[in-house]
Amino acid sequence: MMISTRAKAQFAALIWVMVVVGPVRAFAAEEPAWVKDWTVLLPEFSTAIGACVEAAQAKPGWVNTHWVRRVGPMNRGLGLVALQTADGKIVECAADLTTGQIQRLEVSGDPAWAEAGGKALYVVPPSDTNDACDAEPIDEGNWIGWLIDRNC
Repeated sequence: MMISTRAKAQFAALIWVMVVVGPVRAFAAEEPAWVKDWTVLLPEFSTAIGACVEAAQAKPGWVNTHWVRRVGPMNRGLGLVALQTADGKIVECAADLTTGQIQRLEVSGDPAWAEAGGKALYVVPPSDTNDACDAEPIDEGNWIGWLIDRNC
């Protein structure tokens, strides 16, 4: 059976696309779902959130730290928890997702990432949810708090 020159060229082009273009497409993959909705991470972050809130509330001036503004995974089993103090400061807490051991707890130098979006997790009973649709309790076997969406 004779394979035409055209068929050979098409096959070579197909192989080139698979080898060269395929890996490029892999690098251009969509961002993870949690970037758009960080609340999907709450079950895996429950231990870290509890430890971060407890550690922040023990610091002078941060006793009224009740809001989790955002969470995000880091490397080596750590998670970043962004808390908001009563005076509006964003506090970044890096904690082990399994043990809750705190690696870092400090006021954020760039709080914009934590303040984006309208969702927040209130870790004590919300006293005023008039500007939110609902306060949804989040309990994944380990109490976390009330999720409030002020953009709904």
